[in-house]
Amino acid sequence: MRKFFLFILVLSCGNSKASAEKAHKFSFPPEANYPLDSLVEGIGIFVNRLDGYMVRAFKEFSSSSRLGMFVFYDKDRDYAFVSGFVRGKGEEAIRNALKVISHHITSDPVFKKTEGGTLIYFNTKYPYEILGKIKGGNYRGIMMVIDGGKLSRVSILIFPQNPDEGMLGKLRELAESFKVIPAKERVAYTFGTIYDPSGIPAIYLPVPDGWKLEGQAIKTGVQAWGAYYRLYTGEAFLALDNLSAEANSVMGNSQTMLKINGNASMIGGFVVVGTREGCINSVFSYFWPGYKLEYVKDLPPPNYVPQGVSATSLFIKGTKGDTTRYGFAVCFGWGFGDYMSSYASGNLTLITMSMLSEKSNYYGPLMLSILNGMQTNPEWLALIDKRFVNEARRINEITKAIIEEKRREAEMFRAYLKENREISEGWRQTLSEGNEWVSDLNTAWANLLGEKTYVKDPGTGEIFRLDDRGGDFYKEPTFGTIWENVPKDYELQRSLQEMGL
Repeated sequence: MRKFFLFILVLSCGNSKASAEKAHKFSFPPEANYPLDSLVEGIGIFVNRLDGYMVRAFKEFSSSSRLGMFVFYDKDRDYAFVSGFVRGKGEEAIRNALKVISHHITSDPVFKKTEGGTLIYFNTKYPYEILGKIKGGNYRGIMMVIDGGKLSRVSILIFPQNPDEGMLGKLRELAESFKVIPAKERVAYTFGTIYDPSGIPAIYLPVPDGWKLEGQAIKTGVQAWGAYYRLYTGEAFLALDNLSAEANSVMGNSQTMLKINGNASMIGGFVVVGTREGCINSVFSYFWPGYKLEYVKDLPPPNYVPQGVSATSLFIKGTKGDTTRYGFAVCFGWGFGDYMSSYASGNLTLITMSMLSEKSNYYGPLMLSILNGMQTNPEWLALIDKRFVNEARRINEITKAIIEEKRREAEMFRAYLKENREISEGWRQTLSEGNEWVSDLNTAWANLLGEKTYVKDPGTGEIFRLDDRGGDFYKEPTFGTIWENVPKDYELQRSLQEMGL
């Protein structure tokens, strides 16, 4: 293993030294002219004209600049190749190189002098400052320091204690291929700044000489912040755009609240962003109008996607006349629906690299180099966190106020129910008493009606209300006296009738 890595480090560092000595004979290998599509697939040589190096392209490996060094790592950041310079030479250079990683080393370093410089072997904890990620685990490290003048070259390999042979082989190829390119092949640049509305810097972006930068940090969601920018020259531009869509449909009537780079508008229709098809349609509808889709390639989905949220990552190519556009699109979305109504919400972050088709092999890698060099201001991230906390606190206060208002409404409703119950009890009692009175009245009236009868005088037509105890009624003609309830006795009746009664 040591001979294997000794070969790697001496070759990679020695080639850089030889390249510097023979800069006038430098020429890029054919693989450095592969189309941008190839680099995304991990084929060919990636040329970073801003930082001045070229390296074998692997889709498993990414790159960044940290602590003044170039860092190449896989997705999990378990396999890494680091290259840069430290001050001094000899023992001073070794001490300065070890400072970079010394507080992570867990074993006594083993030193070995070689023709190219000094090799140092060690075991290490995860060096999060170098690899930009906090995680645990035990790793192995090999460092090589090559003396220079005022600066010495340092290269570091970091890999797990029990490495995967396939990944180790790619790490070997990456280290062997790394070369510094001559100054004449580089592009001069300065760092431009994207500002937050508060005025503090949010993002620092490499701006090649002759290019112009425009943009601003924006609020992309309820509690989310991002940025949009345009970095352009006469033949090409690089853009970062944000889109959010909130769509509603009720009984077939649909509308969508669309926000593009912080500017909101209401449009008709049901815009879906979170699906693969919706993501592609949003790119061409709102950012690439008039372009023809050449192809779409699926990339690994984003990490840490919340449950219930769909996510997709795409590499897209589109053409229009003599212009080609490449895009990295990341879309998130969620929603629900039934036969009555539907809802969908989604977000799109799009990086666009647009250039003249005939110059895509030059501008494509240059734009990738710009993206690799982008840096986020930690103070801005702290400000976003503070805003998130304040927004969460404000939402919490609003929620508490709503809950308190609902509690008061519930108390009022309970009091109303109690009062209504008391009133209802009173009414029920009143109605009950009224029913009893009416019942008694009806009973008395019925009883009364049951003891009386109405009698009509056939001669005068008068009606008399008389006690009804059975029998007939007779009226004395002189004084009008009425004989009531005359028993049905034949002799008495006949005598009264003879008297004219």
